Amino acid sequence: MRWLKIFLYFLVVLSLQTVVLARINLFGYVPDLVLVSVVAFAILNQPVPSIFFAAFGGLMQDLLGVALYLNTASKVTFSALTETLKESFGGGEQMQALVLVALFTPFSVLINAWADFYFYSSSIGLAYIFLSVILTTLYNLAMVPLIYPIVKGLLHE
Repeated sequence: MRWLKIFLYFLVVLSLQTVVLARINLFGYVPDLVLVSVVAFAILNQPVPSIFFAAFGGLMQDLLGVALYLNTASKVTFSALTETLKESFGGGEQMQALVLVALFTPFSVLINAWADFYFYSSSIGLAYIFLSVILTTLYNLAMVPLIYPIVKGLLHE
């Protein structure tokens, strides 16, 4: 039953990210709810389920997007790094989520910018990338207090 709830949670998160928040954006930037969910899940759960959660979330994100599988690879990597780093952090779990989301979001934005440049020959200015990193990070950080308690409720019934 718990896995069904987690699956339904992912459907809601993906729907929110691709439909609702795409329309309610911050100067054209949308949060990466899957990234925030992956970090929260990795902090609150064991390594193996966290990796599967990250792989599924990244894969769904790739299938709904450009399907370069960069989201799958990056989300699994971020989940593994969260598992490695969470023991060395001081402070509460939600603070860990905030710090790790703040660290991982710029990498995620840069990976996507690199893919746009390399695979699609998009001309991307440094100012655009810098603004994208700042606004997406702020947007993701604003989503942590909303998503973290939901993920915690899913995992600790």
